[in-house]
Amino acid sequence: MSDSNINTEITVGGKKYNLCGSESAEYMQEVAAYLNRKLAEIDGSSAYWQLPNDAKSVMLQINIVDDLFKAYTKITDLEGVVKDKESSANSATIEKKKLEEMVANLEGQLGLIKENYKESKDKALNTNEELDITKGKLQETLEKLKIMTEEVKEYHKKLDESNKKAEDVIKDRRIIEEQFEQSKKEHTKKSQQIHSLQEELSKKSKELYDSNAKLVNHDKELEKNKANISTLKSELQRAKEKIEDLHNNLSGVKHDLEISRKDLKKSEESLQEKTLSEEQKIENIKELEQNLANVRAKLHDTEVDLKAKSDEVLSTINSLKDCNQELESITLQNNANKTELNTTKESLNKAVNELKSLKEDYRTLTETYNKTKADLEQKVATLSKNLETVKADFDSASTELADIKNYKDDSDYHVLLLQEELKDLQEKHQTVVVERNNLSKNYENLIEESSATALELNSVKEQLSAVETKLRSSKVTTESQEKTINELTAALDEARDDTRRESGKIKLVKDELNEKGKELAFMKDRVTSSEKELNSTKNILATVNREFSEMRALKDNLEIRVNKLENTSKDAKTAANLAEKRYEDVSKELVAVKRDLSNSQKEYNKLEVENKALHTQVEDGEKNIKSLEKDIKEKDVQYKQLSAEKDSINNEKTRLNDTVYELANRLDQAKKYYNALQDEKNSIQSKATELKSNLDKTQGRLDESNAKKEDLQHELNQLKESLKISNNDVRALNELSNNKDIAIKQEQEKYKKLQDEKDNSDFRILELEELVKEYDDKNKEYSNKNRNLEQELEMTQNRLNETTQKLADASKEVKTINNAKDDSDLRIMELEEELHNLRKENEETLKKGKDALNQLEEANLKLHAVQTVNNEVAQKQEGQQTEFNKIIKDLQEKINKLTADNEELKRSYRSLMAATMEEELYY
Repeated sequence: MSDSNINTEITVGGKKYNLCGSESAEYMQEVAAYLNRKLAEIDGSSAYWQLPNDAKSVMLQINIVDDLFKAYTKITDLEGVVKDKESSANSATIEKKKLEEMVANLEGQLGLIKENYKESKDKALNTNEELDITKGKLQETLEKLKIMTEEVKEYHKKLDESNKKAEDVIKDRRIIEEQFEQSKKEHTKKSQQIHSLQEELSKKSKELYDSNAKLVNHDKELEKNKANISTLKSELQRAKEKIEDLHNNLSGVKHDLEISRKDLKKSEESLQEKTLSEEQKIENIKELEQNLANVRAKLHDTEVDLKAKSDEVLSTINSLKDCNQELESITLQNNANKTELNTTKESLNKAVNELKSLKEDYRTLTETYNKTKADLEQKVATLSKNLETVKADFDSASTELADIKNYKDDSDYHVLLLQEELKDLQEKHQTVVVERNNLSKNYENLIEESSATALELNSVKEQLSAVETKLRSSKVTTESQEKTINELTAALDEARDDTRRESGKIKLVKDELNEKGKELAFMKDRVTSSEKELNSTKNILATVNREFSEMRALKDNLEIRVNKLENTSKDAKTAANLAEKRYEDVSKELVAVKRDLSNSQKEYNKLEVENKALHTQVEDGEKNIKSLEKDIKEKDVQYKQLSAEKDSINNEKTRLNDTVYELANRLDQAKKYYNALQDEKNSIQSKATELKSNLDKTQGRLDESNAKKEDLQHELNQLKESLKISNNDVRALNELSNNKDIAIKQEQEKYKKLQDEKDNSDFRILELEELVKEYDDKNKEYSNKNRNLEQELEMTQNRLNETTQKLADASKEVKTINNAKDDSDLRIMELEEELHNLRKENEETLKKGKDALNQLEEANLKLHAVQTVNNEVAQKQEGQQTEFNKIIKDLQEKINKLTADNEELKRSYRSLMAATMEEELYY
C-alpha cells in the first residue's frame, strides 16, 4: 500500500486511520464499512466480551477468512460448470454444420424435383385442355340428341283424354285462386294490425324519450354531486394523511425516547463502573444543556402543529356532516326516478307481448302458405304422371305409323293419301294444342314456379351426387397425400406447441426477473434509508445520554396530548368511514338504475328491429308476387317459341348420328392418353411427398440443434457474468438486514399466487386458440364446397345458352329446307322413297345410337370425375407449397424472436444472479 500516492482516512471501531496505497478511496471506505459490520456482529454476542483482547482480534480474522474461503469455493465450482458448457457447445456446433450440409443437399434435390414436376404439370394441363374441348363437343351433341328424342314425339291420338285433363286443371286453378284471395285478405288484416302496433310503438318511444331526458338531467345533477363528494373525499384524505403524519412523528418521538432510555440505562451502568474526570464531566454537562434546549424548542413546535391540525380536523368533520345531508337528498331523488322507470318498464313489457302475438300470427300464415304450396306440388306431380302416360301412348302411336309407312312401297297413291291425312291430323292437333294452351296458361303460371324450384333442387341434388361419386373416386388417389399432410400437420402442431411452451416459460422468467429487480431496488432504498436513520439516531443518542430525568416530565405531558389527539382522530375516521359507506350505497343504486335503463333501451331496439323485419318480409312478399307474374308471362312466350321449333328439329337426327360415332372413337383415344398421363403424375406426386417428409425431418433436427446451442450459449454467458459479479461482490458481503428476509418471503408468496393464476390463464388461452382453429377449418371447408357448387352452376348455365343458340340455327336451316320443298312435287316423291330407306337405316342407327349414348354418358361421368380429381390434386399441391413456404417464414420469424428474447433474458438474468449471490453470501 505504501508504493502509491493515494491517501485516505478510515474509521474502524470509532478510531480514525490515515492510509496510503494503490487502491481508491471508495474501495477503502467499503473495506472499512465491512470491518465495522463484522465488529458490530461480533459485539452482539456475549461470548465475545468474555474473551481477552488478543483472542478478539483473532476471532474477527477467522470470520473474515471464512467468508473469503466460501467465496473462492463458489468461484471454482462455477468455473467447472463453465468448462462443461463450453465443451457441449462445441459438440453442438459440429452437429449443426453436418445438418446444414444435409439441408443443402436436400434443397438441391428438391429444386430438381420441382422442375420435373412443373414440366409434367404443363403436359397434364395441355392434355386437360384438349380433353375439355372434346368433352364440350360431346356434351353439346348429347344435349342435342336428348332434346331431339324428347321433342320428336307428337300427339295423334287420345285428344279427348287431354281435354278432360285440361278441364280438371281449370277446376284446380279456380280453387287455388280462391285460396290465394283468402290469403291476401288475411295479409291485409295483419298489415293493418302491424300499422296500429307501430303507432303504439311510436307513442311509447316518445314516452321513453321524455323519460330519458329526465334521466339525463338527473344524471347531470348526480355528476355534480359526485364532483362535490370527490372534493370532500380529497379533503378527507388530506386530513387523514396529516393525522397519519402526526402519528408517525409521535411514533418516531416515542421510538427515540425508548432508545434514549436504553442508552441512559447503559450509560448509568457504565458510569457506575467507570469514573470520568471532572473536566470531561463539565464538557458533557455543557453538551447536554445544549441538547435539552434543542429538544424543548422541538417540543414547542410540535405542540403548535398539533393545535393547528386539530382545528383542521374539526373543520373537516363539519364539512362531512354537510355532505351527509346532500347525500340524503340525492337518495330521495333516486327513489323517485326508480318509480318512473318501473312504469316505463311495464309499458314496454306490454308492447313486447303484443309483438309476440303478432309473431305467432305470422307463423300461422307461413304454415298455411306452406300447406297450400305442398298441395300444389302434389297436384303438379299427378299432372306430370298423366302427361307421361300420354307420352307413352304417343310413342306407341308413332311406332304404328312407322310400321304403316314401311308398307308404303306398294303404291304412290296410297302414300299421298296418308300424307294428306297426316296434314289434316297435324292441323287438328295444332288447333287442339292452341285450345289446351289457352286453358292451361293460368294453371301453368302457378305450376312453373314450383316446377322451376323443383328442377333447381333436382339439379343441385344431381350435382351433389356427382360430387359424391367424384369424392369416392378421388379417395383412392388422395389417401397417400392425406397421410403425408397429416404427418406434416402433426409435426407443425408439435413445433407450435414447443414454441408456445417456450414463449410461456420466457414470459414467466421475464416476470420473475422484473419482480426480482423491483425487490432489489426496494430493498436497496430501504437499506440506505435505514443507514441514514441509524446515523441520525446515533447523533441524537449522543446528545440525550445524561438528561433522562428531565425528559420524563416532558414525555408525560406529550403522552397526555397524544392520547387526546388520537381520540379526536378516531372520531374523525369513524365519521369519514360512515360518509364513504353512504356514498358507496348511493353509487351502487345509481349503477342499478343505469343497468335497468340500458336493458329497457335494448328491449326497445329489439322491438324496432323485429318491426322492420316484418315490414321487409311483407315488402318481399309483394315483390315476389309481382316477379312471379312477370315470369309467368315470359314463360308463356317461351313455350310458344319452343312449340314452333319442335317440328324443325326432326331433320337433324340423321346428321347427329354420324357425329356420335366419330366422337366415340376420339373419346377412346383420349382415355388412353389421359390414363398414361395420370400414371406419370401419380409417380411424381409420390416422389415429391417423400422428399417433403425428409426435408421436414431434417429441418426439425436443425431447429432442435439450434435451440440446444442457444441454450448452452445462454448458460455460458450467465455463468461468466455471475463469476464477474461474484468477484466484485466479495468486497461487500453482509449489507442486507434481517428485514429483507421477511419481505422476500412475503413477495415469494405473492409471486406463487400470481404464477398459479397465470398458469390457469395460459391454459385457458390455449383451449380458446384450439377452438378458433377448429372453427377456421370448418369455415374453409364450407367455403370450398360453396365455390365448387357455384362453378358447376355456371357450367350448366353456359351449356343451356349454347343449346338455345344451336336450336335457333337448326330452326333457320329447317325453314330453308321447307322453302326448297315447295318448288317441286316430283322431288317429294323421290324424297319419300329415300325416306323409306333412311327410316329403316335410322331404326338400326337408333339402336346403335342408344348404346353409344349410354357408353358416352358413362365416359363423360368418368372424365368429369377424373378432371375434378386432377383439379383438386393441383389445388392441394399448390396450397401445400404455399403453406410450406409460410411455415418456413413463420419458423424463421419465431427463431428471430426467440434470439431477441434470449438476449433480454441474459440481461435480466445477470441482475437476478447478482441478487442471488448477495443472498447466499449473506447466509
